[in-house]
Amino acid sequence: MFAETVHTIGDRANPTYSDPVVRTWNQRIKQGDAFLFLTPEYNHSVPGVLKNAIDNVFVSYGFRNKPAAFVAYSGGIAAGVRAIEHLSHIMIETDAVPLRNTVLIPNVQTAFDGLEPLDPIRDAAAAIMLDDLAWWGEALQRARADHELPPGTFRLRAAMAARNATAS
Repeated sequence: MFAETVHTIGDRANPTYSDPVVRTWNQRIKQGDAFLFLTPEYNHSVPGVLKNAIDNVFVSYGFRNKPAAFVAYSGGIAAGVRAIEHLSHIMIETDAVPLRNTVLIPNVQTAFDGLEPLDPIRDAAAAIMLDDLAWWGEALQRARADHELPPGTFRLRAAMAARNATAS
């Protein structure tokens, strides 16, 4: 579990982080163009360690304007759908672009014959999801290279500062 806070990252413009692993993690995420998350469902959500890892990319904005696709599984019939629902909302907060098409694996203990899924619909769902992820990855990579807006929170702070300056 990472333990970075706004007080431990150092300079926000060029964070040093208190833990070199967190710096490496942020650099890796910044280098990515698309993300595929594979997660179990724990207590109707994602595992805490996954949420913590995502939360520790808050300074680098590494997920910003990049697509995220999801595969989830559970031991029951819910198939991880609640984990994906939460993960989608978490990724929206990171400024990522969560994709609609997912892969859900119910009853994971009996869902595979070795490495092969027993239900052929999983292969079709995976192909659709991966096609979408590749398409969005390329489209957003081009868009980021062409022109990327600063994060909305930065633009809002600037607008509020400008408004306060004119009100003084």
